[in-house]
Amino acid sequence: MYHDVAASLERLGLLRRYAATIVPSTDDYIGLLRKAAAFVAWSEVDQGVIASILKARGELQGARRIDADWLKARGFKDFDDLAAKVADGSVDLRHLEGLKPFFRLHPPLKGFKRSTIKHYRAGGMLAENPELPKLVERMI
Repeated sequence: MYHDVAASLERLGLLRRYAATIVPSTDDYIGLLRKAAAFVAWSEVDQGVIASILKARGELQGARRIDADWLKARGFKDFDDLAAKVADGSVDLRHLEGLKPFFRLHPPLKGFKRSTIKHYRAGGMLAENPELPKLVERMI
């Protein structure tokens, strides 16, 4: 792997296979994703997908799950409130104290429906992929 691609993956917090992260849609992050397009898939996600990822796979430091007490201590009512603020861009998950900035997912149930070594436009899963939220739901 090229050094600049490895550095991009590290800045995104994607250090192993089947990891996911939620980043804001800024030019800097889009550039990092495009640099690593041969190794990652990305898509815009809605509030529902963000809430389900946070509920099922969100972790705090020390391998603890996110609970209602932690949310209330940070000023959020519940997972849906946090997901709404992440979706509209007012909260960045990387800046929440104690929260791991990545999510460890399972391999998808019933497998991948497309090739995992080709770009989406070439019939694969990689690069910008509008079908990714459906896949993530099967990986949670």
